[in-house]
Amino acid sequence: MGVMADEPGRGFIQPPPGLLPPAPPLPAPEPPVHTDSATVRMPPGRVVPAPALPTVPGAPGTESAAPAPGADEAPPTAPTPTVAGWRVVLPDGSARTVPAGGLALGRNPSAPEGWPDAESLAVSDPEKSVSKTHALLVPAGEELHVVDLASTNGVELIGPDGSRSPVTPNAPTAVRAGSTVLLGGFGVRVDRG
Repeated sequence: MGVMADEPGRGFIQPPPGLLPPAPPLPAPEPPVHTDSATVRMPPGRVVPAPALPTVPGAPGTESAAPAPGADEAPPTAPTPTVAGWRVVLPDGSARTVPAGGLALGRNPSAPEGWPDAESLAVSDPEKSVSKTHALLVPAGEELHVVDLASTNGVELIGPDGSRSPVTPNAPTAVRAGSTVLLGGFGVRVDRG
């Protein structure tokens, strides 16, 4: 037994001739077995190559002499319906969009516990009826909720029809578009943006 370095299979040990019995002949391939279904069951060990796919001009992996007309243009898309956001309108007429994380209102507000992404909107209240961080406006699906953050002078909603309702502290309350949110004695209007 020796290593044949100059022949194919270099590095493999070759047994001397006649040491191993000859390999048995391979069985003849069996024809496919048809069943009652449309599926053809192949005999074990038989591999059927997948058919070649047709070449599509411009498809990834194919070469094309010239790009198809409009190939560099984006395909048209259906318009996506957008939902109008909410905004706060201050007494001076300036407006601010209510962000997804919420909007904290007060004399010198900060993001309240539980709403770390809330942005702040400081209001100027000469009567000093607004707490430091008085209330939070936060979108909730299609609605807008106001949360009284246990303020000193509370929060009241004045509807577009003039109806008035107090807001329970720490309980999110739905606000209708066109309503006024009264923070103590300071009011801001809420509208769809």
